[in-house]
Amino acid sequence: AAIAAAAPPPGSAPLTALIYQPNGFAAGRGTLMDEMMTRAGFENVAGRYGLGKWGNVPVERLLADPPQVLLSGVPVRGSRTWADRVMRHPALKSLSGRMVQAQLEEKLLYCGGPVLIQTAAALARARRTALEALT
Repeated sequence: AAIAAAAPPPGSAPLTALIYQPNGFAAGRGTLMDEMMTRAGFENVAGRYGLGKWGNVPVERLLADPPQVLLSGVPVRGSRTWADRVMRHPALKSLSGRMVQAQLEEKLLYCGGPVLIQTAAALARARRTALEALT
């Protein structure tokens, strides 16, 4: 029921999006996160960066061809790492107005099971927020 509730209204155009994690790690087609994104009204664009199932997207590629929405995780407080800095690269701010950044709890991007209820709701909120910011 939570996944169905996260679906956009019928006939809505999907927003292009990429899940972007530490070191530019991204979820590609055929992954659980790809399916969750699709069900919540996003089109996973990982393939246009050359990714299969999983891989890394350099920030330069992201800047050259940004999706409408960049979905990134918020690590647990106090757990900052060097890899995490890629997700907050100052150059990404230059895409404001063309790309919206939406942050989700990191735990929602890694696991299946009961957490998918929260993931679906978080993706639906991210889509609504992105639509407001892009229009």
